[in-house]
Amino acid sequence: MSRPKTLPSVATIGGRRRTGQSARRPIGAAVDEIGRFRLSWQKDVRTDLRLITGAQEEPLMKRLIATGILALGVAAFAMTGPAGAAEAGLAIGTWLHPDNGSHIRISRCGGGICGTVVRVRDRSRTDINNKDPKLRKRKILGLRLFSGMKKDRKDRWKGKLYNTADGGTYRGFVTVISKSKIKLDGCWGPFCKSKTWTRVR
Repeated sequence: MSRPKTLPSVATIGGRRRTGQSARRPIGAAVDEIGRFRLSWQKDVRTDLRLITGAQEEPLMKRLIATGILALGVAAFAMTGPAGAAEAGLAIGTWLHPDNGSHIRISRCGGGICGTVVRVRDRSRTDINNKDPKLRKRKILGLRLFSGMKKDRKDRWKGKLYNTADGGTYRGFVTVISKSKIKLDGCWGPFCKSKTWTRVR
């Protein structure tokens, strides 16, 4: 007869009988091993994160900042580049005042536009309505009516506007209507008065 097969070994853990590979390590040891594996895994993950956020964050941030600055530069050029210059060009020139026949030259200055009287019917005319008595003897010819007006819309400039008719300085706007016409608004509080100037050249 053939010899009987060897019976599996028997081990007792906590009073319970286990067969086969029952001589395995106690449950507590297995739990400890799982814990060590978990700690090792967390350490590896933290190391990987440091490599990603430490070694790569700075170059990535620099690239993002550089890209943002470039985008802002492009946007600024779009607003003040050739298109902005073309819009300002529509206001540049010599214009006829409809009431007194004087000519006012608008030119670029101080990052905006300025308006200067370059022709009057009476060359001896002085700024007699000025609120400051000391300025009433200055000539109207060559007088600057506004300066440094800044663009606040696509085709409009905002600043201070001097009115020789009453010697007052008002919140003013110069608006391009067309290649041959611009509108000037002088405002006091909520009230505004408009004049349309016609291009001379």
